[in-house]
Amino acid sequence: MKLSWPFAKNLLEKIRLGNIIRMNDIKIIRKLIPASPKLILDIGSNDAFWSLRITKKLKTKVIYSDLNVSALKIAKSRGLTVVCAYASALPFRSEVFNCVYSVSVYQFVTNVQDAFNEANRILKTPGNFCFCVDSFSGKGYENQNWRDHQSKREGVINFFSQEFSFKHLNNAGFKVKQQFCVLGNGWWRLLKILYWIGHFELIFWLILYPLVSLAYRTEWITGHKLFVLASKN
Repeated sequence: MKLSWPFAKNLLEKIRLGNIIRMNDIKIIRKLIPASPKLILDIGSNDAFWSLRITKKLKTKVIYSDLNVSALKIAKSRGLTVVCAYASALPFRSEVFNCVYSVSVYQFVTNVQDAFNEANRILKTPGNFCFCVDSFSGKGYENQNWRDHQSKREGVINFFSQEFSFKHLNNAGFKVKQQFCVLGNGWWRLLKILYWIGHFELIFWLILYPLVSLAYRTEWITGHKLFVLASKN
């Protein structure tokens, strides 16, 4: 017996792996952001659906920036302050923000060094810069087939190793405070398999749903990611 298609489509969309992974990204980024900075810039916010889950508990002003005008209109309709801007050419005065963060953006930026230079320029001293990328490819994880897939299907330009990010952040004038990778694991692969067969009602309710519920409350489901916290001193 199968779930009715409209119900299954709606439910599976809500619990799809991308959402679970992004929720866990948000938990980690939220921990990296210092307590209550006065002014924050989100680089690559899209429509701010996920960004609001990072900033909603912060009692501070946040400016959301992105290149997607349609997405920014949605963010603006939510009562947010938005700016259309390139990460490598931010339209702000120097030393304005106390914190800059970005989630899964820099793997798509053409010139990472210029983007990091801009983040440093607009930060006050002291200031904090935290971000994560979905394209970790450090020592021992240089899988060329995966890199080709990410480039062709996802449009990834930059593959980050810890050495790669350290070099460009250092050149931009940052001091790296934390840098760690979180790798996809067997649990992630198991859940992915169950996801694709989850339209069978018995499998869904007995196996998939409990696993997804647990994944929302923990951080053991993720992809290959690099998280970085740097400071401008």
